[in-house]
Amino acid sequence: MVILHIKKGEESLFLFETTTDIVVSQLVFELVEIFDLRLRIVWISELVKLLVEKGPLKRVSEESLEEKMQSIDISESSSSKGKEKMVDDEEQRGPPLDESISNVITRVVSDSLAAISSVQVQKKVPLTSQILIEAINSIKKILSLPSLPPLDPNLTLALQEENWVPNLAQFVQEALLPENTSLWWANKELRPEDKLSVYIEKNEKTTIIAKLTKKGGGPPPRETSLDSETQKAMMAYYFKKQEEHKALEASNDDVNSSSWANPKSLKNAFTGTSNVAWKPS
Repeated sequence: MVILHIKKGEESLFLFETTTDIVVSQLVFELVEIFDLRLRIVWISELVKLLVEKGPLKRVSEESLEEKMQSIDISESSSSKGKEKMVDDEEQRGPPLDESISNVITRVVSDSLAAISSVQVQKKVPLTSQILIEAINSIKKILSLPSLPPLDPNLTLALQEENWVPNLAQFVQEALLPENTSLWWANKELRPEDKLSVYIEKNEKTTIIAKLTKKGGGPPPRETSLDSETQKAMMAYYFKKQEEHKALEASNDDVNSSSWANPKSLKNAFTGTSNVAWKPS
């Protein structure tokens, strides 16, 4: 299997397993799905964090809604009690959730975030869309407990199975669409109609670094050959060596100018010219 190491800039995102026979357009579709599912988990986790830390939204009247949240369309709120609506306003939150249920929710969300962590890249664990869908379903399951109050409108949107991609794109600018995404490898844009084997031949045991960009944005920026920490360490090492070399040269000058280092010192001692200064005073 070919391993694609997907990066954004110099940041490692995830590993993806595939074959050289896959068509690039299908590969882009599968990569974008995982890319967006990762963003969706981050989006959900931020909304759940708000729920846990500041409590659920209170119910307010239609008049209060119109006064405070004119810019938010919540006409399709899941509430069925007439004019009562939900509003994402910090002042309208509370009381906080029970500590025990908060801990359970936090643990489930943490497990989901661990699935998309770059640590998985270090462990060489490939990511699949099924893993991420199961992580989202785990969050949905815990948030559907009867003891919990109605969810925020944005959180309800994030958990929806239908139209989640448009919802994600509305709130997360980094979201991608397969038809508007290019795949790059070795500073080359892979043509959608080609097979991956056109670029890496039939080598099924290789790992390549690839990047996703929006079409029309040009190639992704090249990575620096060394990270900043390595550059600093190398500069410090060479500076230390340079100072040691200077000190050694100064020491050699002192040695060479010493009388005992003169190969003619014995002859000069016998001829009485050892203390003769040849330079004019």
